Amino acid sequence: MERIFAFGSNNGKYTSHALFPYRTLLSHSPDKGPYSWGFGYSKPHEELILKRRPFHLDGFNMFEPIEHNPISCGIGNMQTTECSRPLNDIMPFRYHDWFFAMLGSSLREHIIKGWLSGTLPAFLKRNIRGQSEQEHVFHLFLSYLHDSGILNAYSFPEELLATALTRTYDTWQLFLQDAGIENPRSAFVLTDGRAIIAMASHEDLMGYKFINGIHGCAYCRSTHPVDSGLRDHSDLRAVFLMADQNLVPQEFGLSPLPSDKIIQFDGKELKFLTKQ
Repeated sequence: MERIFAFGSNNGKYTSHALFPYRTLLSHSPDKGPYSWGFGYSKPHEELILKRRPFHLDGFNMFEPIEHNPISCGIGNMQTTECSRPLNDIMPFRYHDWFFAMLGSSLREHIIKGWLSGTLPAFLKRNIRGQSEQEHVFHLFLSYLHDSGILNAYSFPEELLATALTRTYDTWQLFLQDAGIENPRSAFVLTDGRAIIAMASHEDLMGYKFINGIHGCAYCRSTHPVDSGLRDHSDLRAVFLMADQNLVPQEFGLSPLPSDKIIQFDGKELKFLTKQ
């Protein structure tokens, strides 16, 4: 099992209400483990939190912190594992406000990492803490933000963000082709704590659900069965995204993300950007 997910909402207090139908996708029982997992998220006042576990024998539930904290944006990674890995090789990876997780990698990681590293400016190369190909791909994305002058910007044109992500994917694909690897199934999710951006290589890999208000809230019915006044959240806007190598998004009520689009949620509306 290997899965990444992302979510965002315009009201962290009710994020758990929006994600309640998908809570089973955010947890696993101990009998399926051991696991490695990571979870990066933002709380009010731009507090960023990153939790990672390289070898977890028990079950885990990433819905619980969403339920008990006002979390507005987050991304996570979970996968089964046979041995412990260095903590710095566990996604999500972080640079300042940015969190990144990725599904998929090559079978020639050592070669690809070397080529990726050769494209990076020195200050980003020094920031790499682990040995994973995915962390090098993340820093390639950061290098394209740097080229556009928006690496440390608080806000930026969405087109520049889409261009940086497209160039990251295309460059990585060129390196894979040079190594004799053809278009592996892959997906990317990123957040800067204020917005979510994601893409996938194949249309049956990543699914999304946009929540445009909730009427008859299932979470409220579950936790406050006698209080009907809590069941509508007409102003809530949220999105949930999930990619898994072994699951079909439609089976969980998620719409497939087209492979030629980048999805972006800014806390208010969902946009689909054409790959630049």
